[in-house]
Amino acid sequence: ELRVAALPTPDAVELFRARAEAVRPSFASDPESLANIAELCERLEGIPLALELAAARFEVLGLEGVLDDRATRLQLLRGTRTLLDAIDWSWRLLEKPDRLALARISVFRGGFTLEAARAVLGASAADRLQSLRDKALLRSWRPDGADASRFAPFEMVREFAAGELASTPVEERTAIDRHAELYLRLAARGPQPAERENLLAIVARSGDATVSRALEAALAVDPVLAVQGPIRLRQKLLSDVLARVTARTSPALLVARARMALAETLQRLG
Repeated sequence: ELRVAALPTPDAVELFRARAEAVRPSFASDPESLANIAELCERLEGIPLALELAAARFEVLGLEGVLDDRATRLQLLRGTRTLLDAIDWSWRLLEKPDRLALARISVFRGGFTLEAARAVLGASAADRLQSLRDKALLRSWRPDGADASRFAPFEMVREFAAGELASTPVEERTAIDRHAELYLRLAARGPQPAERENLLAIVARSGDATVSRALEAALAVDPVLAVQGPIRLRQKLLSDVLARVTARTSPALLVARARMALAETLQRLG
């Protein structure tokens, strides 16, 4: 068995550039376009097939069209179906426990630890993660200085699994609730820089019935954004959450803390 790793960004950029020139010989890669291509390659996680398919659409869409933030990875590649078909084929080959586990872990963003997986998947988390990793649907890594490994499905696989999870609303709500409870509990111990994306996901997924949860998550990630930025994201996050709060649904202390954080942000912005 030879496990094929994703391409590092410089090699991914070279592959995309070569394929783009093949479909549009007049394409000239200046420093700005190379920076945009690097962003695209990172978004597609260096997967050669994804890069080939994106480059094939370059002739019609151009670089700006391929980079359009409104297009998810799956929407971008939906035209040729090749990658979607491969993901769907892998999904259908999974046994039910692995399929359910993959759907549930689609609620994570930016990776997760084994302990986090146990909170969402239950006692069988280790077995399910090992099984999904053996099938090349999950990757793992050990961040520098970290005590535990982190796991994440490839983003296109995650988006596909999230769509499957959404088809069973009860399962989706359970996974989302467990995810939110876990990271708000962790955030109560102090800032969680490694879990920034998970906390931002809680805010994004919180509806009118869970505005207080969104407020808690925004305050939990605020110390990280205050130090690491970007400050405009901090401003937008706090402004959007505060625009949704009401006296009936939101504790006054949380609202006051959010207003103080927003005031500090606006002061820094001048």
